[in-house]
Amino acid sequence: MSVTQLSIFFIHNPSGQGWGESMYSGQSPASLIASLSPLVNARLAVLSDDVAIIATRASVVGKPPDSELVEYSPGLFGNIGSPTAGPNDCFNYRFFAANGSKRIFPFRGIPEYWFAKGQRTPVGLSNNSLFGAVYSAYKDLGCGLLVPDPANLILPITSITTGVDAGAKAIVVMPAIPTGLTYGSKVRLRSVRSNSLYNGVWTAIPINATSFQLAGSGNYYVNDAGPATAQLLAPTVSTLSGWSFQKVSTRETGHPFGLRRGRRPAKIRHR
Repeated sequence: MSVTQLSIFFIHNPSGQGWGESMYSGQSPASLIASLSPLVNARLAVLSDDVAIIATRASVVGKPPDSELVEYSPGLFGNIGSPTAGPNDCFNYRFFAANGSKRIFPFRGIPEYWFAKGQRTPVGLSNNSLFGAVYSAYKDLGCGLLVPDPANLILPITSITTGVDAGAKAIVVMPAIPTGLTYGSKVRLRSVRSNSLYNGVWTAIPINATSFQLAGSGNYYVNDAGPATAQLLAPTVSTLSGWSFQKVSTRETGHPFGLRRGRRPAKIRHR
């Protein structure tokens, strides 16, 4: 299953701090971007007017690469005429997936008065319909949580060996390589006894229907005939199945969106 990451990027105009919110879907990037208006409008309804959506992007997770980007200039500002409490303060909602997974989804850019002492939980609950519209918009896009694909089984390895030449990559031989394994796929090796350094996640380079190389393995000798196993690490999307208000909290947003690494400027305005 092809997985697409859908991201919305925000900027807090007074401070210049930015952040992103992401979900995953099985739809193509072009399809997601073409159907994005309900989600953007729902998100603007719980966004202060000093915060703007500056871009949306949908990009395939893995290969082949594919992405769609929409930039908004000067930005789509929130619909609530009240300053935000700050980009670090957020309302946390718990999103549930059909397979039982759950994830805390923090909503930033929330009006300051919603965080008033003694009003935090009541405000969150009283505005459930607004946050619920965002959840529904994500669900309508087929969005969900990124989870390991249960179809990717742990399979036996016949042998793992390195060639005699210096720097030769290790070759993994199996009765049949995992379905869907392509150049650059990630595989997890387990129970390699002759060299424990091989236990973990590697980038695979397919050779044929029964073997593949391990990128970057040339410096580590191995000669193992079992009982090692390999598992393809290809995620899938478990669609949203429910949501609930959890709490409010303060979380750092990280480096301002669009800035180079280094010391944070005292104040940056979006232009």
